[in-house]
Amino acid sequence: MGALFETYEDATTDEDGAFVSVLWEATDVWSFKAQAGSSDINEGGGEAISLGADYKLTDKTKLYGYYTNETSDLIDNGVDRDDQYLGVGMSLSF
Repeated sequence: MGALFETYEDATTDEDGAFVSVLWEATDVWSFKAQAGSSDINEGGGEAISLGADYKLTDKTKLYGYYTNETSDLIDNGVDRDDQYLGVGMSLSF
């Protein structure tokens, strides 16, 4: 489990953000991850949620995948941002 809290203050601004994350090693080969957070420090502020999984092929090789949804109050051409990302990959350690 992990957590992050950040704050920013100056004479006219008081902004903060927070994230939490968790990793669950379900079996010897499967691990599942989740992360959620929100912040108003960047322009417009926003929220993000990520879900992911790792599959261990060997001690030095794993496959991974994740899905992330980010929303933002920042207006882009008159529309609130709602971005989605999907990623897959392989990690080799040597």
